[in-house]
Order: sequence, then C-alpha cells, then structure tokens
Amino acid sequence: MRKLVDLQNIKYKLLYDKPDGTFPNHHPDPSEEKNLQDIKQELKTNNYALGFAYDGDADRIAFLDKKYNYKGDILALFFAKTIKNP
Repeated sequence: MRKLVDLQNIKYKLLYDKPDGTFPNHHPDPSEEKNLQDIKQELKTNNYALGFAYDGDADRIAFLDKKYNYKGDILALFFAKTIKNP
C-alpha cells in the first residue's frame, strides 16, 4: 500500500492562469523551447524545484527542473517504465 503524501506545504506560483484565447504572453505549446522561457526564469530566480507547463487544453505537458526539460516522448517513456504488467 502506498503512503499518501501531504502536499499542503508546497510553495507554488501559477503563471498565466487566466484563460485568454489571444495568448498575450506566448503560444501555449510546451513542446516549443521558446515558450518555456518564463517558467525557466521562475525556476531560477524563485528557487522552485519543479515546473509544469501545459498547453491550452492540457493534452501536452513539459516537466522542468533547474537542469532538465522533459517533454512528450521522454515523459511517455518515463511513465511507461512505471506501468507494471498484470
């Protein structure tokens, strides 16, 4: 049985959390490196350990830390390795 983790003490900041179909900040595609500059800056300047960047309808994601940026196929590989055969 897995132990549940208490996530109440996580320090976080939401960037661009108000929907705006004109995309005034940048295009919402996390697979494009240029669209991740703001979150990378937040990781660096505010000392966050992790960052998550979603596209407009949340079917794409990038997972970032201070050193790496994991997207698409790499994340699929990580997730697939955790799946156990029945």
